[in-house]
Amino acid sequence: MKKTIIFPFLLSMILISQITLSQKAQITLSFIGEDINTNEYVPLTSVYIKNLTVGCDTTLYGEVPSLVVELSSGIDEYSNNRAFSVLNIFPNPFRNHTTLELEVNKEENFSIELINLHGKMMAHYVGTLNDGIHYFHVTANTNGFCFLSISTTSGNKTIKIINLTNDNGTNYIRLIGKNGEAESLHKSNLIERGFTYNLGDQLMFKGVAEGYEDEISIDSPTENQIYTFSLTPEGGINLPIVITSPGTEITQTSATCGGNVTDDGGANVTARGVCWSTSSDPTITNDHTMDGTGTGEFISYLK
Repeated sequence: MKKTIIFPFLLSMILISQITLSQKAQITLSFIGEDINTNEYVPLTSVYIKNLTVGCDTTLYGEVPSLVVELSSGIDEYSNNRAFSVLNIFPNPFRNHTTLELEVNKEENFSIELINLHGKMMAHYVGTLNDGIHYFHVTANTNGFCFLSISTTSGNKTIKIINLTNDNGTNYIRLIGKNGEAESLHKSNLIERGFTYNLGDQLMFKGVAEGYEDEISIDSPTENQIYTFSLTPEGGINLPIVITSPGTEITQTSATCGGNVTDDGGANVTARGVCWSTSSDPTITNDHTMDGTGTGEFISYLK
């Protein structure tokens, strides 16, 4: 007669596996702009983000906007038994102030603390919150990392936030509204609800800045990421791209070199060649060659 052997630890392994899969990790996507010609910082007007895989989208506002997304797999860790969920902290990184979006699942007493890297409490909110989505205005006057610690009798959560400026002002945490009551908030402090992202999804980012053409990129982020939009001035042109060749056949009075114009930058290349001099930083006012026009490879004979 065959016997059936039951492994008592099998159920425990399955439960542990499900718990592991249910955990969510957060990644922060931040965006900055720079001039493609000068590499100088350009304040962004907005960033439009579309999840090309599932079709949802959102728009971020502000000079240095950011988006916090949760990566999930399996069972959702935010069940009805949880007292609260942090939906978003926007923007993060931020300049002096940001907005905390907190979803409360059941009425409880809440304690929210702003804590610096040394463990010192800089601001404190205590109050009773009922179910719904609540918005808090958080202001920090110290540059760098700090933490928001949210506590109830049912649990607690700590989130790292980053302040990019230091104005020596007042630290505070203030409740500014619940659901529709917060409609008057500046739209740079809110995020459109319903945006989702899972590992492997393809995201499209469109950076918008006043006086510049829109810039689009596509990525599937797996960790915290800072995206830089290289922005082209409206009606302007880019600098051409030239790859130089090493000098050959070098003598006391001559040499051969050249290069390859791989990109004209959107304008006609009217002359190609090489400038040389016995002093540094030669220009076309010094000796130079004229080796054709347009893009492509060229050879210069220096004599």
